[in-house]
Amino acid sequence: MTARARWRRMVGWLAVAGLACSLWAANLVICPKCGWETDGNAAVCLHCGAAMPVVKVEPAVPPPAAATGGVPTVAFQQFPAVVSDLALKAARADRQHADECLTNGLPAVAYAYYGNALALSRLVRREGLSASAGQSLIDGLAQSRQQLIYTPRTCTTCGGTGARTIRVQTLAGDKSPAATMPLPFSDSTVCLTCSGRGVVTTSRLANEMRVLIAQGAREFELREQADGRVTSGRVWLSPELLVLLNVRAQVLLRTGRPTPCASCMGLGQQDCNRCKGAGRIKCTGVGCVNGQITVADNNAMSAVNNKKPLTHKEVCPICQGSSLMACPDCLSVGTVPCKKCDGTGRNAICPECGGQGWEPCQKCQGTGQLGKVVCPVCQGEKVVFCPKCHGEGCSAR
Repeated sequence: MTARARWRRMVGWLAVAGLACSLWAANLVICPKCGWETDGNAAVCLHCGAAMPVVKVEPAVPPPAAATGGVPTVAFQQFPAVVSDLALKAARADRQHADECLTNGLPAVAYAYYGNALALSRLVRREGLSASAGQSLIDGLAQSRQQLIYTPRTCTTCGGTGARTIRVQTLAGDKSPAATMPLPFSDSTVCLTCSGRGVVTTSRLANEMRVLIAQGAREFELREQADGRVTSGRVWLSPELLVLLNVRAQVLLRTGRPTPCASCMGLGQQDCNRCKGAGRIKCTGVGCVNGQITVADNNAMSAVNNKKPLTHKEVCPICQGSSLMACPDCLSVGTVPCKKCDGTGRNAICPECGGQGWEPCQKCQGTGQLGKVVCPVCQGEKVVFCPKCHGEGCSAR
């Protein structure tokens, strides 16, 4: 064999070896006996039946994560223990502040603290909370609301003395001890309206409560700022906790404390227009004048005119002599359901996101990447805050 022939044969074998390597990479192998191309997963050659070599597939190495410009991309699911511990610490601090405000007569500030603690508790793992922890927060919120609704006022019947006040009209020449006393005077009988306490518990007007809640929310915000906290929506939390939360975790917070109805500040009620919040209106009974009606006695005729029956005064059966009756619109409560939120205290569900608070990123179409680069809009999280409700799930009507 000449040198030229040997060279051609060597080049041929090198070409076959290169083809075999490329086919190996493509999961195809050359039968060492007949040279037939066969699937690398086959145990024997499909052409001649000879045993095929085993193809070893190396596991793919994932590419390194792209840089995000210093923006934290920590997913909430990766650090549940850290997030839960920080959220539990913040919720306990808010609960302590709320109890102190409730004891010190600041129910509006306590109302805000309890609401913030309830939102933070949504990030706490269930094993980190006692069975009664959530219920105690709900009870505290209800107690602060109760103190907001009802307030003690001076009894108007006795003027705060707690004793029954008697008004006496004396006649000329009356020498009784009562005639010499200043009018009106009080005897030793206990006032029936306040039971001798001098004060009565009455409900505040809805407009008055709105002002108190707004003032309490402002005081709460100032205290949270002084403690170095920051906001995610309307929820106040520590900066250390905020950097660990992704979009879905922040939505979980924001939907727990959304912006309340602007008309009723979350109360779900407003003052009755008919009675102006008093709960009672002037008696509409036929012939009622100052709580009394004139009744004719057909069995007794007047001595002057025998065709005209005698009349006498009786207590009005509708107002029972008080000249006031229960308001038919609010049933003497003084408030009616808020017309803007239908009594729920919350704004309508956001039509953009359906109340979930987030939507797929439009920039990357929910993939989290633009080619080989992390999406700069969603930072690779695939979702963003709803642009209409900003993650609260509710939007103003």
